Amino acid sequence: MTDGSIKAGSHDKGFWDASNPIKAHKTPLASGLSVEQAMAKAKANPGAELVVVNSEGKASVHSLSVEDTFWNENKKILISELDRDPARKQNVSKTPLAIDDLVAQSLFGQGAFLVDEENKSTFLGNDVDQTTDAVKLKDAEQFLTRPTADRVDAAYAIAKDAGNERHVDKKLAIQVLDQLHQDYRQSGPADQQIALIKPGDAKTRMQGLVGELKTLAGQESTRVTELRGQLSDRTEKWQSDLKTPTQQRNAALSAWQSADQRETQWVKTAAYNLREARMPGVHTLEQNLSEAKSHSANMRSQLNN
Repeated sequence: MTDGSIKAGSHDKGFWDASNPIKAHKTPLASGLSVEQAMAKAKANPGAELVVVNSEGKASVHSLSVEDTFWNENKKILISELDRDPARKQNVSKTPLAIDDLVAQSLFGQGAFLVDEENKSTFLGNDVDQTTDAVKLKDAEQFLTRPTADRVDAAYAIAKDAGNERHVDKKLAIQVLDQLHQDYRQSGPADQQIALIKPGDAKTRMQGLVGELKTLAGQESTRVTELRGQLSDRTEKWQSDLKTPTQQRNAALSAWQSADQRETQWVKTAAYNLREARMPGVHTLEQNLSEAKSHSANMRSQLNN
């Protein structure tokens, strides 16, 4: 539409009544609010509003109006008249108000609340007439995948609308337990998420559990430090005690190797002398023969070339 509005639904009481478009103004009355602040702003404003929650949990307030056709019909936007029946055909005599599916996405949000002219509110969901309390809780869980203060506040608001605000406590606690199961020593992220849980039994229990795990991790760290100190002392003593035997072993090995080399040389010399004594000049003869063979081989090679 050219007037800065989008179609958000319709109001139609049946055959004798014209179908009037419901318009949502694109320019918000306020933005960048928490869901609680946005709901308060909407209820302080006359008429009906959409509270649109974006993916970061921040909310904006958009005014709603019924567009008249040929005359001023003074139709009101009331949750008591909102079609939430999953039946395919709308019962316009009982629930003449229909809000379009994915209306939040039309205003760049992830979810939306309708605040009617009597200041009653309800979470719409992506498919308005299919959004049961169970669906609302599933939508609330989507804001807990990357928990921040704003996203968790949005999840609480949706869960409260579904009548089960403690559902958020349970889901956050499960996420914390999963993280601690992977590494109970890393309690920092757990502390951050527990801080986002509203005061109550779940928060108290989780704080107690993390406190016990921190104590256990501290005791473990102290014991590991002690064991490392003992290992260092024992290693140092072992190296000190090993020094003298190692030097003695090295000296004995060196002496044995020297003696072995001397004995080997004595044997070689004795064998040489014995052979020379039995066959005088044998070694000189063998050397001359070797030189003659080498000379013959060289001459043959030269002749062949």
